[in-house]
Amino acid sequence: MTGSTSTTARDLRTRLFRIGAWCFVVVGLAHLLVQLTALAGSRPATVQRVLDVMAHTSTSLLVLDRSLGQLFYGFSVTMALSVLGYGILNLVVASRAHHLVAEGRLVPAMNLALSALALVVSVLAFPEPPIAALAVATAAFAATLLVRPAA
Repeated sequence: MTGSTSTTARDLRTRLFRIGAWCFVVVGLAHLLVQLTALAGSRPATVQRVLDVMAHTSTSLLVLDRSLGQLFYGFSVTMALSVLGYGILNLVVASRAHHLVAEGRLVPAMNLALSALALVVSVLAFPEPPIAALAVATAAFAATLLVRPAA
């Protein structure tokens, strides 16, 4: 393989990897915005009743007492921030540690595993937008691994 072909393969791997990373960013940011909007907006009466029950039902976690509502929103916002941060971290890796993406297999493989597992959870529990975004991420990370840079 020529030098330019090898460079093209490395560039393609990086572009595919970035697509997957941006999907994580989009999922995290969209989830965070949905949660913040839900906190500020009005809800159907049945949803409001469930949230009221959650707000008034507490449980003890080690030393702290928390309502199910606090736990629900806390877990949800933490998940959104984690996925957003993970996507941003991957974009930084693609820029600052380019060789890990362009030539390596470990980071793309870890992202493929994570996105595939998140996709399974999404199919079982979430609406279409995160399913679509995580399907694209999974395909992008798989494609990253399929493109072989020259030795």
